Amino acid sequence: SNALVRTTSGEESEETAEELSDADIADQLVEGFVGWMLRRRLCLLHIVEGEGGSLRLRPRGRPSGVEEVELPLHSSRLVMFRHDELEYAYHPKGKSLAVQAWLLDPPKIVEFRELALPPGVQGTERVH
Repeated sequence: SNALVRTTSGEESEETAEELSDADIADQLVEGFVGWMLRRRLCLLHIVEGEGGSLRLRPRGRPSGVEEVELPLHSSRLVMFRHDELEYAYHPKGKSLAVQAWLLDPPKIVEFRELALPPGVQGTERVH
């Protein structure tokens, strides 16, 4: 996938997301994002520079007997984990720079076909 760069300035700031425009919806931006989220399998997180913090990993669905793991963050650390098996929380402290990328499953092929009759009408003309 394309890489995501995570950076902090060491100061608290509140980020706000931009609203989707009609053009974003027409360009199927949401569908593309959801498709990308569902295809993520292996996550690679490289801490290029950092002043500390932690990365928490926990199994999806919280199976019994499996504990959450907390890894300390420091410069030059590379963490790889199964994104489809684990949830994560990234908590850097101070100034930090990290690069994150994912290995993805191949895209699913979707085929659209036109039905002769609308759904619900199919098969109503049969005699039983």
